[in-house]
Amino acid sequence: EKWASVILAPLLHETYLLGTHTMTIHDEVEHVQVIGHSLALGSNSAVSGPVKVVHFVRHGQGFHNVAGAKAGLHGVACGCIGNDSSQCPYTAKEIEDADLTEQGMAEARLIRETLRERTIERVMVSPLTRTLRTATVGLLPEIGPVPFLAVEEIREDMGVHLCNRRTPLSKLQVKFPHVDFSMIPGEEDTEFAMDRKETMSEMTARCRKFLTWLRDRPEQEVVVVCHAAILWVMFTTAIEIADPELCSEFRTAEVRSLVLTFPQGSCSHE
Repeated sequence: EKWASVILAPLLHETYLLGTHTMTIHDEVEHVQVIGHSLALGSNSAVSGPVKVVHFVRHGQGFHNVAGAKAGLHGVACGCIGNDSSQCPYTAKEIEDADLTEQGMAEARLIRETLRERTIERVMVSPLTRTLRTATVGLLPEIGPVPFLAVEEIREDMGVHLCNRRTPLSKLQVKFPHVDFSMIPGEEDTEFAMDRKETMSEMTARCRKFLTWLRDRPEQEVVVVCHAAILWVMFTTAIEIADPELCSEFRTAEVRSLVLTFPQGSCSHE
């Protein structure tokens, strides 16, 4: 099966994209120079194929982030795998499917200003509480009727860490009635295991599945609200990108706006 190549370049406010990147998806590599591609999309012929403007957003500060900081942990790595997970702050019952702190709520509200002038067609959000809350606080007051869709493939790494175990679906539907949960597989989080952490290759497969699905969607400009680890995997393993700044860990509530171009003729055919 032949997979699409994905071309990314950073948005420079309301101007143009300039840069040369080498990137790969699904073991295919393509070198492309992105020159003067307007945010209006379609006004410049330098890049061919389906084009998406994607605003990737990490959730605001959650209670699990505070617990991790108190324990001296930083970033997406945790040393509990293969050791004594009972000493890991992310396994504490009180931060299961962690919500946002007051600081996290304030961070989420700042997202409104970042994306206020954009023409968003859909918000795609991880089905964990902190991402749903971030999307709701940060975007719902601004974009109103734009649909919110919960997407399983962009949730945080699964297993061991209770902060990443999803709340039962019926409870989420009550808390976030504006979100379409039709793509979430069931009431309980059956994919989550207390004794096994999701592997990097499994997370990469999820990212690739999401990108392929996104390629075939009708929307041209979307927001994707998810998590530090899955974003890091998305940017470093599902897509190879030359600019190291784009591959660094997201800060809480950080927005990185990218243009994804799926070259014509590279889509798979069955």
